[in-house]
Amino acid sequence: MHTLRTFLLLISIISLSACSSPNKQYYNISHTPPPARDIKNPRVALVLGGGGARGIVHLGVISVLEENNIPIDLIVGTSAGSMIGAMYADYKDSRLLYDQLIDLKKWDLLDLSFSDSFYFFSELRGPAQGLYLEDFVAKNITKNHIEDLDIPFVAVATDLKTSKTYSFSSGPIALGVHASSAIPPVFSPVHAYGKLLVDGGVTEPVPVKTARSFNPQVVIAIDISTSGDSYELYNMLDVTVKSFSIAYHKLSHSQSKKADILIHPDLEGFGTFDDDKNYILFAIGREAAKEKMPEIISILKSKSIIH
Repeated sequence: MHTLRTFLLLISIISLSACSSPNKQYYNISHTPPPARDIKNPRVALVLGGGGARGIVHLGVISVLEENNIPIDLIVGTSAGSMIGAMYADYKDSRLLYDQLIDLKKWDLLDLSFSDSFYFFSELRGPAQGLYLEDFVAKNITKNHIEDLDIPFVAVATDLKTSKTYSFSSGPIALGVHASSAIPPVFSPVHAYGKLLVDGGVTEPVPVKTARSFNPQVVIAIDISTSGDSYELYNMLDVTVKSFSIAYHKLSHSQSKKADILIHPDLEGFGTFDDDKNYILFAIGREAAKEKMPEIISILKSKSIIH
């Protein structure tokens, strides 16, 4: 389904029914985040870009990297990439992650509220608060804090107060993933650590720059953005959505090309909120990774990362 039509469907459902959100939060937000782990000399950094439901492509890629014993010493993720990245950093097993995510639906993550929709134009609230997303993450990981994950992990968000990227390298995993995935205008911004945070894709849809700050030997980036060329234009809402898609795609391209290895399959026609094509997207991710595997192996051998 077209991205815009899916979004309009969400808004229509909001206007027809109320949905309750879980009351439980899985963290206490202090004024400052806890100390981050010391990430030293990562060999391979895996960068997972944003793209909503298209994030299942990341899982397909990871499964092939795992099968070929490609080491991953750091994962940096934006939006959907932050959720996939955090869970893989915890599991280190793509088969377990597949079982958790392959049948995931948007309603597992979207806590739409009729009452909150009234504040859409008057307060900093979106139709979804993000607590379903937090609930899903918290229930499907074995650790609570980023600094305790088996693979070092960073979730990338955007601070609206400074217009800059904000990186979660410590603190509650559910909070970091939530903030990184708070797509405006669907999700409300996240208030944490004195910041007003939204989706990391606003500033770093493919966060190669953040990954580079840790000085890895090799950066493998997965770009799941689309140009929006398949969008049909019937009204100004269509024009608005396509305009944002063009900007997101161009920013993604400029950032992802700075990786050592880029995986960017053709995903035109796959929408941000589509949830009925997970098996297809997983297969696309696997094929894209297989095509790049000779290049990956060659570069890693040239740097003596693998033999």
